Amino acid sequence: MDKKMKDELEKLLKGTHMGIFTFDDLLEKADCKELRDLLREAIALFHRHEEHLICYLHDLGEETPNEKGMDERFADLMTMVKHLVVNNDREIADEALKAINMGKKALRDFKERYQVPMALQKLLQVMGDDYETIYHRLHRIVLINE
Repeated sequence: MDKKMKDELEKLLKGTHMGIFTFDDLLEKADCKELRDLLREAIALFHRHEEHLICYLHDLGEETPNEKGMDERFADLMTMVKHLVVNNDREIADEALKAINMGKKALRDFKERYQVPMALQKLLQVMGDDYETIYHRLHRIVLINE
């Protein structure tokens, strides 16, 4: 795997960390049981994605940082500030939908740029399928609560 592709894979891992943080932050604000349950499920899926990405990178002989860098901590802080104005379940679902769309775009961009080995293709496909499932379930919650 070339360095550029490895760096992009590490960016996907950072994005997964950001998704976990974002959904965790939104979970604290959610009132609707269905939305809280979905956010918990999504966080669990993101943790599995994180584990698989880390294992894949380790299998390539790459090290992954054990703690967040300054840029990731700053992004977490900005997310928390942005979520201060989120006041209801509809807004929480909208923010979660935005985060899922960012993840879907990152996966799509990665797949378009690189020819990846079959094991990585499968992992990316599972991640994409999970994002689609979460997206549709969130969208359903938004429609029901309009």
